[in-house]
Amino acid sequence: METGIIEINKDLILEYVDPAVQYYFNTPEKLIGKKITEIPEFGKCDILSAIEKVAQGKPILQRIRRNIEGKNRTLLLEGEPLLDTEGKVQRAAIIIQDITKLDEKYNLLTQTKNNFIRFIDYLGTGIIVTDPDRHILFSNNAAQHMVQTKSGDLQILPEELNIKPGTRKEMLLPGSHNKQQYIEVEAREIKWYREPSFLFTLRDITPVRLAEQQNSILLAAIQSTANAIAITNHVMTIDWVNPAFTKLTGWKMAEAVNSK
Repeated sequence: METGIIEINKDLILEYVDPAVQYYFNTPEKLIGKKITEIPEFGKCDILSAIEKVAQGKPILQRIRRNIEGKNRTLLLEGEPLLDTEGKVQRAAIIIQDITKLDEKYNLLTQTKNNFIRFIDYLGTGIIVTDPDRHILFSNNAAQHMVQTKSGDLQILPEELNIKPGTRKEMLLPGSHNKQQYIEVEAREIKWYREPSFLFTLRDITPVRLAEQQNSILLAAIQSTANAIAITNHVMTIDWVNPAFTKLTGWKMAEAVNSK
């Protein structure tokens, strides 16, 4: 990473040029003593506007793009003015750094993060990440659909979901179209961007619980019917009989099961 420093006085005259600035400008030593507005190389890029901001007494931290030796480079300009007791600019120093490689790594990490979020959003399992105070840092589409949360707006985790890390809980929550949904919630401690956080996973088990309820109703009907019923498997071995079967045949459940 190439780093160079330039300094200007209150009249915008370039007084010092770090030798490392040669990476950015040809023969930078010839720029000393010139007014920055009269330097064509400054005028061709955003460096001039950044230096003018510093000269007006404003600190800067700005990225610019510049073609250097036929390659597009990302430069970071950081400047801080030196003010007198009346608040007027006396001098200003500007640090120029080539952060192209860092910028490329940042873009790659950003792309990886976005791909990860898109992948998480495809999951049917709800994902919620909170800070230690239970402010929501991230929630995927499934979680937002289940409990109407939003990612990144510092909502507080709904109280009914606030369970201890390492535990699991099933709960009945209001769903869409005035229908209730069964949600299984599990909590665990994680690191989110290296900070202590909590991960809450939400599984919609409504279809399972509704099927169990239907099976319970069906079982109650079969057990109460006056007709004898025996359920067999694919090799015609009895797996289950109802009370009417026992009454009719005299076979108890333990005697009938596994017989043909």
